[in-house]
Amino acid sequence: MTPPHFLLWLGLSVALAVAGGAQAAPPEGVSADGPTADWFHGLVRDDGIECCANSDCRPAEHGELIDHGDELDIRINGELRSVPESAIVRRPDNPLGKSIVCRTRTEQSTLYCVIPYTGL
Repeated sequence: MTPPHFLLWLGLSVALAVAGGAQAAPPEGVSADGPTADWFHGLVRDDGIECCANSDCRPAEHGELIDHGDELDIRINGELRSVPESAIVRRPDNPLGKSIVCRTRTEQSTLYCVIPYTGL
């Protein structure tokens, strides 16, 4: 039989490993500090919900966002979903010059925000 303190140690070790691995790096070419990181940290939806830290946001991949003019769809894990208007953050400034998707990168992804690039 396994001693209880060993099981506790094992459980804590696994929890710390998972928590440490959950932190993602910022998008390629973006420093974790500086004006671009500040821009990412300042992304807030109209309903007051913060979009993410710069580790949740990435430039949209080719074919990930489909713009229908008056609405957006997003492809997540092969499934096409409608982007709720509340999740769309329209800003004239965009340091990456690309549409940005802020979401968790898991099987059951949570969409925080989409910042469509308007080219302004």
